[in-house]
Amino acid sequence: MSKQLFLIRHAQAEGMQSDIKDIDRILTNEGCRDAMRMGKLLSEEGHTPDLVLSSTAERTRETTRYLCEQLNYDFEKVIFTEDLYESSVRLMLSTINKVADQHKTLFVIAHNPSISYLGESLTGDPTGNMPPCGVLYLKSSTGSWQEISQNSCSLKKFYDPIDL
Repeated sequence: MSKQLFLIRHAQAEGMQSDIKDIDRILTNEGCRDAMRMGKLLSEEGHTPDLVLSSTAERTRETTRYLCEQLNYDFEKVIFTEDLYESSVRLMLSTINKVADQHKTLFVIAHNPSISYLGESLTGDPTGNMPPCGVLYLKSSTGSWQEISQNSCSLKKFYDPIDL
């Protein structure tokens, strides 16, 4: 049984401000709109997550909330983990490898540059720098999340928010 992995960069966030910690930055109005539109597009194309993992940063929480609303996924079931904030490819992959095999479709909402680097590592393709709210749809023929590793996935589609 194959696995589907959606790597999602959080939507556009407010810029850095001296009085706000990075983890507390919120989405811009454009970021909110993009997250809703991206969720709607993914839903219309029949992509429904079995499990959603998200960084603990406020901007990823907001992105996740908008996506879940459009995908009819219960936001209360989202697993928020610090391992996806200021992460590395190795740590993100370790988080994915711990997912129970009963889940076929996994959404991971996190940050650049790690999310882009992870996409390149898993596919072996130069996917480049993901834009805010960009989505890489990957597929693996493996039946286990533990087997997801470098070059184990193929890039099925790149969703660019500029096309929304």
